[in-house]
Amino acid sequence: MGGKRGNQGGGKTDAKRKKIFNRLAAQGRGPFLNMKGILFSCDQNNEKRAIEEVYRLVEEFVDKIYPDIDEREKNEGSKGEEKEEEEEKELSIEESLALEIKGLKEAKKKPRFRACDTGCKGIVFLSINSKIIDPVHFVSEIFKDIEATQILKTRFVSKFIPIQKTQNATEENVLEIIRQLATPIFNQEGQPGKKYSVAYNRRNNTGMDKEYIVSKIGTLIHMKNYVDLTNPDWVIVVEIAKTNCFITITNQWKELHKFNIRMTIKETRDETNKQSQKSRQENEAKKQETKEDDKVESKEEPTKE
Repeated sequence: MGGKRGNQGGGKTDAKRKKIFNRLAAQGRGPFLNMKGILFSCDQNNEKRAIEEVYRLVEEFVDKIYPDIDEREKNEGSKGEEKEEEEEKELSIEESLALEIKGLKEAKKKPRFRACDTGCKGIVFLSINSKIIDPVHFVSEIFKDIEATQILKTRFVSKFIPIQKTQNATEENVLEIIRQLATPIFNQEGQPGKKYSVAYNRRNNTGMDKEYIVSKIGTLIHMKNYVDLTNPDWVIVVEIAKTNCFITITNQWKELHKFNIRMTIKETRDETNKQSQKSRQENEAKKQETKEDDKVESKEEPTKE
């Protein structure tokens, strides 16, 4: 009597928790498990306007970049139905009916794009629920189009980062995703060594140790590859927002201005570079003044009474 229940019913608890997680993610409230999409930042208190901008942007470009997407998604759906039919042959009538109802519900609640609240002000995740759209290719084409036309179609959005995979923010999950994404890039036999670096950002999270993660990444990548912080061939992007991690590996980090969509406009780049140069010059002038003051003080002798 009164003894501990231990782990009885643990399987049911895990299943229930997973169901809740999936429902929250479908509603755009996270946690975001094994998803792909775009992580974008915006001016604080302008999230709603930024989301509206991003929806217009992706809807415009999805038809340009994937003109046959509706047909391809339809074909993907048909393949899935064929697979389900094969599986249903081994199911009872009740199980088949339950599977069909589940499929109808999922079809209704999964739009192609969905804005999700990360729990961090000014940071929004746009999930992509389409097997056809590759977020890295999608974002790259958007940036190239804006760069070519010099017409910025967003006012409130700054960073616009393609995300290959998401998961709960734990050190183990981050390293496992990086291992999966890095293996075909860095660890294949016969490939030449590549230069790489890690771009790590953490918001509203105190449980992740950056130094530990960066040091462990080095053990996941073959020694023929090496770190180059100045001019890397590939950049491993790790974004931590509260309890979620968002990860991608890109070879277009510099070309796409570190995924800062505002920097696609030459006038903005020139002004930013001008301000950066001015700031550097001011810092150098302050350092020089400090040195001169130190020299004067060292020459002064204490007065004798």
